[in-house]
Amino acid sequence: MNLEPNLKNLPIFIGGFRSGTTLLVNLLGLHPELSAWFETKALCEALRLLRVLRSPASEQQESGLVRPAFIKGFSVDAVAQRMLSDLRETAARQSGHHPSGKAPGERYPLGHDLVNYSLNEAEAAVENWRVALNARADTMAAFSATGSLIRELGKRHRIHEGKPIWINKTPEIIRFMPELRMCLGPCRFIMVIRDGRQVVRSAARLGWAEAAEIAVWWKAMIEEARSGASADPNNYLEVRYEDLMARPTHQLDEIHRFLGVGSRGEDSFVRYLQALDIETLSEASSAWSDSPWEGDIANVELAVDAEFNASLGY
Repeated sequence: MNLEPNLKNLPIFIGGFRSGTTLLVNLLGLHPELSAWFETKALCEALRLLRVLRSPASEQQESGLVRPAFIKGFSVDAVAQRMLSDLRETAARQSGHHPSGKAPGERYPLGHDLVNYSLNEAEAAVENWRVALNARADTMAAFSATGSLIRELGKRHRIHEGKPIWINKTPEIIRFMPELRMCLGPCRFIMVIRDGRQVVRSAARLGWAEAAEIAVWWKAMIEEARSGASADPNNYLEVRYEDLMARPTHQLDEIHRFLGVGSRGEDSFVRYLQALDIETLSEASSAWSDSPWEGDIANVELAVDAEFNASLGY
């Protein structure tokens, strides 16, 4: 029996902090083999529980990151309630009843959020996860149930679209590489990196947090992703937002090769332009770019770790 994983069909995850992950997953989702599945914060809550189970010392840090914050704790029922809350919020954003949280000028052919399964299907999957963990409350059961949850939702998503491979983009999910490998086996990860000064300006303009807090999380996410990638560096790729903006076709071809699918960068980018009814790279860039910064630029410059930013090439 061949127990080697199918390298072409490894689970794929994209992460990054206000660095162009939505742009990238929209471009990748135009490939005929890739089903773009994005903004699944509910999965992060299940993975957060696994982290706390693996490392109880992480509970305080992870408690500060739970969403929604008012549902506290790491009981199975509390985590399930946070997951259900996010599923319903995602459905409301997809239906247009809640705002996307993106900048007003950002336009994407596949949208700001994309799940192809119904809310009822997702709620049933979370209920199965909750029942499984309550029936056998140990770490092995939690990892098994969470792996089954991710596989089930990913399979439903790609089958509804009729494509063979799903690719998940959820910004924070890149933090949970060890947990994802323990749930799913080998995975591929893409981390999108952007100039920290631009990240802080962009996120602060949207009111996400103060500049200093944003800068801390931008740096921490990159460092945590790199730490997680050290266990399997061949299945980790960093993509610079600025390179994607400047040479999208070339960057997409490189990413397609990393993912083990046919290189279709030019085709995907042309389809992207057609979907937005634009014709040139400069027009596309305006659809991706943030509006002008109106905040305190000096404050942003002070917030970002200049040495770390320089180490990234900025």
